[in-house]
Amino acid sequence: RKEAVLKAEGCGVGGPLKSFSVAVWTPVGTRWLDEVSFTSSDRVWSIVDLTPAPAHVAAVAVPLGAIVEKCNLFPE
Repeated sequence: RKEAVLKAEGCGVGGPLKSFSVAVWTPVGTRWLDEVSFTSSDRVWSIVDLTPAPAHVAAVAVPLGAIVEKCNLFPE
C-alpha cells in the first residue's frame, strides 16, 4: 500500500516510507486507511486494494475523488 502511494507521487520505492502511514494501530488490531495524505506534496490519495489472482494482492493509489472501476482481469 505504501509502494502504491510512493509510485503515484513519482518517488518510486526509494521514497520516504516513514513520512506517512497507510494503517492505524488500535487496541483491537490494524485498520487500513482508505485515504492517505502525503506530507511532502499535501496531496491526498485514495488507496484501492486489488486481488489480481488467487493468493496475490495489490494496491493502487488514485487522487482523492477519482472514480475507480474494478474489473476481473483474471477470471477463474
